[in-house]
Amino acid sequence: MQDPHSLGHYHEARLTVAHPPLDLAVSLVLALAPTRYVLYEMRDCIRIALGAAWNLDIDQAGTVRCGGRRVEPRQTLADTLTAAVADVPVPEWRAYGRASFELAYLAQGLALPKAPGPLLRLSIPTSEIVIHDRDVLLRSLDERDLARLVDDVSHLDRRAELVPPSRPLQPGNLDHGHESFMAGVADAVSEMRARAYDKVILSRDVPIPSEVDLPLSYHAGRLRNTPARSFLLRDDDLEAYGFSPETLLELDGGRISTQPLAGTRALSGRPEEDTRLREDLLYDAKEIAEHAVSVRLAMQEMEPLCAPDTMGVSEFMAIKQRGSVQHLGSLVRGRLAGGLGPWHAFLRLFPAVTASGIPKIAALDSIRRHETSVRGLYSGCVFMTDGSGAMDAALVLRSVYRTGSRCWLQAGAGVVPLSSPEREFEETSEKLASVARHLRRR
Repeated sequence: MQDPHSLGHYHEARLTVAHPPLDLAVSLVLALAPTRYVLYEMRDCIRIALGAAWNLDIDQAGTVRCGGRRVEPRQTLADTLTAAVADVPVPEWRAYGRASFELAYLAQGLALPKAPGPLLRLSIPTSEIVIHDRDVLLRSLDERDLARLVDDVSHLDRRAELVPPSRPLQPGNLDHGHESFMAGVADAVSEMRARAYDKVILSRDVPIPSEVDLPLSYHAGRLRNTPARSFLLRDDDLEAYGFSPETLLELDGGRISTQPLAGTRALSGRPEEDTRLREDLLYDAKEIAEHAVSVRLAMQEMEPLCAPDTMGVSEFMAIKQRGSVQHLGSLVRGRLAGGLGPWHAFLRLFPAVTASGIPKIAALDSIRRHETSVRGLYSGCVFMTDGSGAMDAALVLRSVYRTGSRCWLQAGAGVVPLSSPEREFEETSEKLASVARHLRRR
């Protein structure tokens, strides 16, 4: 007898396609026009989650709800989330989620700034599309939806051109917020020189024209970008896309890693100039100090998560090219200790040290005082997890956001005692430009 609470199982179909994954994925989003979806690119595939058969939310009070019903709290929030996903009524499930930066205040036991929407939302899709090089896996909880998806993908793949034409969109004034940002950096530097904290990431948001087409802008930007992960999502009123330069968490088969990036220079596209900027980055005392303290904190956070003698650092201070900027990057990894799961790791590492500061509690306080609005999805996460305990979480940076008629970009810079407001403002401008130059309208 079937479990009365079960949502059934996924029906599957496979297709061979002719078009590249990026073109096919964006054309599917445009053709299906879903009101709720998550496109998530990782490694060698693009996944599109459509609809929601099962939901988990964390609200402003820290209450966890599944399907609108409150989940009985356990000893910790990680324990509560672990128990909630243990009762998922779908075999072989995979879920997609997002976490707002303000979840950090809840995770650290601090008073929360008022933020729109849930602090965390996790959904199991009604249908899922997994696109590899020339292979597409279609999954749906409803056989009729699966048949329609097969028809939709087959029809689109027969087209000569998939992505409709678009025109560049001028972003407007990327210097927006200049004075308040510079003043905030100067104040934070004074606080750090007085030993209040070691590092803080301060950001500024920049409004852009509402005519921006997010799927077409994502397509144009991804063709010219080299992210660690990319995403495109819509959840009713919230829309966003981005090119994540680093992962907060990669957990699979018990292997766990985090990838702090700190230290930035532009990429000009001119080999000699880029080599000069690369050398400048590698020997800049401020950038090296910023990166070193970030890796140190990442190691301190990872240590309680890892089995003894399994943690280490690789690719230390390697140059990572991310579109029109280059960073210093390191990889901290180990093996997850017994008795711990993905939610323990996620909440231990969230928010990313490279999006908050050192120590985190003092940095969160500094961000609250020096920034003019709540961050929402900026510097939070878009992530994927499944019933095997795997999790992949991308840090949300280099992104475009829309709620209602408001559209904006946001970028930050790592401020340390050696920082100058002028250089930190320049760094935010470089990061904003890496996204703004690829904005498109229909």
